[in-house]
Formats: sequence, structure tokens, C-alpha cells
Amino acid sequence: MNYKKILLVSILTFSTYLNCKTYQEINNLSQYNQANANNKPTVIMYCSPSCQPCKQMEPAFEKAAQEFKDIQFFKLDITKKDLDTLAQKNNILGLPTITYSQNGIEYKRDRQGAMTLVEIRNSINNFLKSTQNNKNTSKKEVTPKNQKSNKNISNSIKQKYSSK
Repeated sequence: MNYKKILLVSILTFSTYLNCKTYQEINNLSQYNQANANNKPTVIMYCSPSCQPCKQMEPAFEKAAQEFKDIQFFKLDITKKDLDTLAQKNNILGLPTITYSQNGIEYKRDRQGAMTLVEIRNSINNFLKSTQNNKNTSKKEVTPKNQKSNKNISNSIKQKYSSK
């Protein structure tokens, strides 16, 4: 009888360990807006349950989330209600795509299939360098390389989706 209790406790402990993720899942637009509302560096992996490269990359993404404690990590399943539209508005053209942002400004994005842990680390370090460089510049609005200003993005989104 005692061994059954020990076995049960062991199984529950192990299953809790397996379910303990170091990133959060974005399930709706409100959660997405909250993720982008603060000034913490934010990494979002856009994915889908049927995407094989997404599944292959998930362990590396989770490991990176464990290593970079000062960054918020999120996984966004584009098949969930309203998140497919969000992916379109954010110009997510393939999966998996990882975006790197802070204060609502996207600094970098990767879309190259399943990335290794080393590739994710390198991208995060480059992202952190670019955000650090922007802190050292003047207080004027800084537009990251190869990205339109927020005003232009907003206008292009309005134009793109206003006819629908």
C-alpha cells in the first residue's frame, strides 16, 4: 500500500515538472496586447499545432526561455480564434516565426524554419544589443532598421484592412 502512495506522488511530481513551462501561451488578443504593453523585452513564437518545424523548435525555445530570465517569452498559436487575423495583420508569412520586441516596437524577426538553441540565443543577443543601442540614442522616436515607423505601420494596416 505504501509503495502505491510513493508511486503516485512520484508520477504527480514528474507530470508537474513536465507541465511547468518557462514561457506563457497567448490565447487571445487581450493577452497579446498585455504582452506588448510593458517595457520588458518580449519574444513571441508564432506557431501552429500542425507545424512540424514548430514542434521541432519548441524544446530550444523553452531552453532559451529558461536561460534568459529577464525576457518574457510567449507562444502564440495562430489557429486560435482572432489570433489568425492578428498573424495576418502582423505580416506573419510562415511558421515558425519569432518576433523580438520591446515597448510595442518590433526590432527583429526570424523565419527560417526550426531554429537551434544556438541560433535562438544569437538572435536574442542581437535583439538585446539593438534595444541597448536605442537606449543610448536621443529621446526621439527610433525606427529599427528595415521597419516602418509605428505611424506608417498603423496607416498601412488601416489601408490594407479597411476595404474588408
